[in-house]
Amino acid sequence: MHTINLLIRGVSVLIALSILVLLSTLFSTPSTYTPPVTIEIPAEVATTSVDSVTNISAPETTSSAEEVVIPQAPTVSPTVTTIIPEVIPEISVTVPETNPLGAVNALTRAATVNILCLTTLSSPVNPITGTGVVIDPRGIILTNAHVAQFFLLKDYPAKESIDCVIRTGSPARNTYRAELLYLPPQWISDNRTAIRLEHPTGTGENDYAFLRITGTAQNEAVTEALPFVPIGDVTGMPEVGTPILIASYPAGFLGGATILKDLFLSSALSEIKHVFTFVSTTPDLISTGGTVVAQSGSSGSPVVGGDGRLIGLVVTSTAGATTDERDLRALTVSHINRSLTQYVGNDIATFLSASPAETASFFNTNIAPALTNILVDELKK
Repeated sequence: MHTINLLIRGVSVLIALSILVLLSTLFSTPSTYTPPVTIEIPAEVATTSVDSVTNISAPETTSSAEEVVIPQAPTVSPTVTTIIPEVIPEISVTVPETNPLGAVNALTRAATVNILCLTTLSSPVNPITGTGVVIDPRGIILTNAHVAQFFLLKDYPAKESIDCVIRTGSPARNTYRAELLYLPPQWISDNRTAIRLEHPTGTGENDYAFLRITGTAQNEAVTEALPFVPIGDVTGMPEVGTPILIASYPAGFLGGATILKDLFLSSALSEIKHVFTFVSTTPDLISTGGTVVAQSGSSGSPVVGGDGRLIGLVVTSTAGATTDERDLRALTVSHINRSLTQYVGNDIATFLSASPAETASFFNTNIAPALTNILVDELKK
């Protein structure tokens, strides 16, 4: 109850913020910050190329490991997908057990999920596919806000206009149902126009969300603890050169039918290339380089260190003709921890110690409706 009381005090501020945002949309110009979001699945978009939805909208800034000041995070395109009907064979990387990260590969893959949101013909948004990771054995998933925002629109313009399901395995199969546990109202406030833009871009700041698994895809209770990746160090500075593993459900080269039937889980090895900040000195974003998973659909993919703990969450990607030429960017867990503390009043550990059912109920009753209204107002423009 102590945690819930803290959450209630914290979210009371968020409720006031949400109300102010609703009023501000009537008198202010929408923010131009628009992180990666839409992944289209309609068959009629056969002429749209994958590369056309991943162009950088602002010059990229990079840094060397010797720099003392962390460079500002550049505005880039997230892992957005316009799915084309042509099917290109998927490449799945197997991490050898002899590799230092090989031992954590199986555990990370077991905790990685595909988030698939399908829409009805009446829905003004396209279907999307993204990735998430279970971070608590009770079934708490961490993913991007630009993926989770579709849960806010499930009943617009009509009830069950969007159906989101959590899929696991390789190929991915419907496994669980979920609900929003928390999504930063600040992200909705800063990125409310992204839901209606064809090519949204952004830095990724505050672009995270928590989901709670509510039952199986057949609406039965989940009775067993789920495989999960524990949260890593939320106070340290990520080191350039640190080996990392990324697990993902990439879908950039797949058609809609293939995504539904034959979407495979992939793993990739890399290292931290650069560290970026959203403020001045805080490590908020890491560059993971180009890998086979640098495709649309990788939003929300876990970035894991050699200790098997979560280092970051994939959020954006630079442009490139091939996956090797692209650079996936991931939010650090320290950024997520700072953001949650700022807007809720609890760090990640305290937030997760509360009853997920009670926290989700409070959020969906008191905060989510205002956020839904913000998105609906944008879609009506």
